[in-house]
Amino acid sequence: MANSGDITVNVTDGADAISGATVVLTDDDELSSSKTTGDDGSVTYDDIDNGTYTVTVSKSNYTTETETVVVAGEDVEVDIELTPTRTISFTIQDSEDEPAAIQGAYITIDGDTAGKRGPTGSGGGCTATLADGEHTILVEAEGYTSKTETITTDSTHASFTISLTSA
Repeated sequence: MANSGDITVNVTDGADAISGATVVLTDDDELSSSKTTGDDGSVTYDDIDNGTYTVTVSKSNYTTETETVVVAGEDVEVDIELTPTRTISFTIQDSEDEPAAIQGAYITIDGDTAGKRGPTGSGGGCTATLADGEHTILVEAEGYTSKTETITTDSTHASFTISLTSA
């Protein structure tokens, strides 16, 4: 059995190759090497010693993805799909006939309490960077009933207004 192999990483958005993505290969000793994908969306690390490696792929305006790769005397090919992200704006308001912005509201996205957004400012707004797709939003503000809402983000849905009812 050979003591090494090549690792080729192919990066796409599910359909098209992504050029200019950063691919970081890290070994068990935390030593890493970084390369950038070319026009074909791929990079190759030549003659990598047998072992377990972590491949992390990132690019601005896309999710960051990580995968574990094992080299065992043969070449390895890894396909990694990045999902586009975008800045999403939220406006939180009360549900009265003439809605007013709610200052001090907090937003939890997809149950990530560590990444809670807020408090909202005097205009009731805040932003978050999210991958395109469906997300569960929990909005909380003192003096109001908490509200959970499911939103779908994409190129035509990047701004949301959520109304809360007084407690």
